[in-house]
This record gives sequence, C-alpha cells and structure tokens, in this order.
Amino acid sequence: MSRHGKSLAQPARLRYDGSVTRSCLVVYDGGCGACSRSVSLLSRADWLKKVSLADVAADWDSLARDYPALRRDACVAEMHVITGSGRIRSGFDALRALAAVVPLGWPALPFLYLPGVAPIGRRAYRIIAGRRQTTTCSLPLPR
Repeated sequence: MSRHGKSLAQPARLRYDGSVTRSCLVVYDGGCGACSRSVSLLSRADWLKKVSLADVAADWDSLARDYPALRRDACVAEMHVITGSGRIRSGFDALRALAAVVPLGWPALPFLYLPGVAPIGRRAYRIIAGRRQTTTCSLPLPR
C-alpha cells in the first residue's frame, strides 16, 4: 500500500479536474497494464510532486475540453506530457520532458539529448508501444 492507501500496483494518480498546478501533466492509457505500472513507478519517483496524471479513458472529456489539440487515438497509442508551459510532447519526447522534472531522471537527461539519441529513442518507443496490450478503445464512448 502507498501512503495514500492505494495499492502500489495501481497508479497513485490524482484525478484530473482541469486544475493542474504541477510542472507537467502525463496523459496515459489506463487500460494498458504496462502503462499503469510505469505511471505507478513514476508516482513513487516524483518526490517533488511535479507530475499530475490523467487516464485517457477516465479523464478524456476534461482533457479534450482543456487541450483541444490532443487526439484521443494518439493519446492511446503513446504517452503524452503537457509541460508547464503548455507544450505537448509524446512518446520518447514525453519521456525526455519527464526526465527534466523527476529527480531520478536528471542523471539521464544529458544522454537523452546527445546527437542521434532522439531518432533511436523515438523508434524504440514506437516499437515498445506497438507491442503493448490495452483494453482502451481509441474511439470515445457514445453518449
């Protein structure tokens, strides 16, 4: 159990309510076990409490209202990070944005920006993301 009384297997997430006051918002696929485990680890590594979390399926209505540039299918396919300045990053670039705000990512940050790393990182991210299993549909639920 975490300090919030939630199982560590589940992300210790803050329900997205449109009032993000942290450094970045991570939009992830809560229907993906690997994604949920990664977000759970991220929550524990976020000692400075700089990251807010939003599940594509559970929080889509609010996300679509507040960030009209987001596409649901893209958010299901790859993790997205909305930085404190409002920039939207996805996939490997989202990981780099997270490394900048989570202390455990700081040592890796210089290496993530070395010449040639970005194309390799983007390709590796797409391969891994393409092999994951999800129960989230990329289409919004009918109302």
